Amino acid sequence: MNIFSAFNIPMTVAGVPPKTFGPKPTAENESDGTGQARGASVGAFITVQTLVSFTGATGAISLLWSAIKALGVVPAAWSVYVGLFLSLLIGTFIYYINISDPNTQHTGRDKAIGSVIAFLNSLVLFNATKSIVGS
Repeated sequence: MNIFSAFNIPMTVAGVPPKTFGPKPTAENESDGTGQARGASVGAFITVQTLVSFTGATGAISLLWSAIKALGVVPAAWSVYVGLFLSLLIGTFIYYINISDPNTQHTGRDKAIGSVIAFLNSLVLFNATKSIVGS
């Protein structure tokens, strides 16, 4: 990934070729013309999309959770369970978006591992949102 594409800055505005990060192209993984090795994987934790997804998901859960609490739709004793349900719902939705992408092929193993990671990420979202909402 180059630094300009992470912030949607066109190369003509930047005026200089960007520095690229990641593995250098080798004979096994040729360059795709962007300086990145074709087929090189980058950890999901360091992508801009992950940051946006985590903060966006946490924001959506806290917004919905706060609205449900303010409206008094469920008893106060059930508030934590509402947050857990919303976190699992949003986590499942994000997992579905990733797994149903027509541009990627996922094996059964990928889907199984992804579902466990999605569940754990949903719990992380719940804990983050619980700290925000204060329930």
